[in-house]
Amino acid sequence: MRLYDKLLTIPGTTLDNAFFGAFSKLAIGLRQAQCFLMSADLAAACEEVSWSRPSSILSAQSRLRIPYQHTWIEWVSADRLKEHTRVNDKPKPLRMGCYIHANKEGTKGTVHYLWEHKLTPEAAKHYDIAPEELQEFSDIPEITLNPFGIIFDWSENSEPAMIQYAKAHGLELSPEQIALRYDPDYSMYKKAMLDTEKWRSLVSNERELEAYKKLDLSSGIVPLEICNGLFNSPIFKDRLKPGRDMYEAFMEDLSGEFIYLEAFLIMLNTKNKVISQNREDLSRLNKARAKRKKPLFKEFIITNLNLNKTHTTRAGITGISRAEARRHLVRGHFKTRSSGVYWYSAHMRSHGENSPVARKHYGVDIERRPE
Repeated sequence: MRLYDKLLTIPGTTLDNAFFGAFSKLAIGLRQAQCFLMSADLAAACEEVSWSRPSSILSAQSRLRIPYQHTWIEWVSADRLKEHTRVNDKPKPLRMGCYIHANKEGTKGTVHYLWEHKLTPEAAKHYDIAPEELQEFSDIPEITLNPFGIIFDWSENSEPAMIQYAKAHGLELSPEQIALRYDPDYSMYKKAMLDTEKWRSLVSNERELEAYKKLDLSSGIVPLEICNGLFNSPIFKDRLKPGRDMYEAFMEDLSGEFIYLEAFLIMLNTKNKVISQNREDLSRLNKARAKRKKPLFKEFIITNLNLNKTHTTRAGITGISRAEARRHLVRGHFKTRSSGVYWYSAHMRSHGENSPVARKHYGVDIERRPE
């Protein structure tokens, strides 16, 4: 069963009560959502795209749109590139997904992130399962809803997303807080880039620093409205404040995830159609489930990466000779043109029938000097 289908079984359960009804509120939007499932190769490709330079991502951002007002995207965590996995002592999720509620134009909205692990003794209490009974229920997942989400604005509005959010919710911002968002000397953004492994080396590049700032201004992390019960509860309200372990853990969980979502949408909308989309037909299965009075499964749009010759050449090069050094791996990337965004697959430079390139030979006449 996919994460999406499991989420729709949670409303009204002990876990839902532990989140003060947040899953029940989330389910209202999920039931209206169009659902996408990433294949393994596509999940890895999106991870690769998310490591592109900030300027590359920014160049495509104005063309990004959420395909539906209510959208669910799901993937298997292990399918993402392992070399880019964050190193920490947290258990790795089995599956992850995000629910996006956007405006009609698909240019503004809020992203909710959820993931599942195997059931642990710590999580078992939410299911009213005693430690000695845990083995019997070892297949039950632990599902977590991050109480913080991401807002974004890809429209032509020049006002930072977080300032828009503050105004919409009647929050007063001091001139100093507003100035901090614009950060004319880039000190905040330089620090953020230095803390980001994939862009640390670009902190001295003015073009990339400016692009990183613009990306940051177009989005922001906010407390989710469906989790107001958590934020107002005596148990959690102090733990969900900056500086506390729970708050910092949830912030780390969001790190890099929005860029990953943007990468998926960029590839979904490329002009050269590198992603194929096939809608499932579960009508026979759901008819049988309906007879047994079981919940119906959601039909997903399965997204796959269209493979071509260049994908088969993707490999590391080690122990190469000097002649072979002319051939090198070109990382997958996309380019923005006036007609749209195009994806260029990872490939071997100078790979083909004319490779390796023949070395030129020069004739040299050596004139003997008189003795």
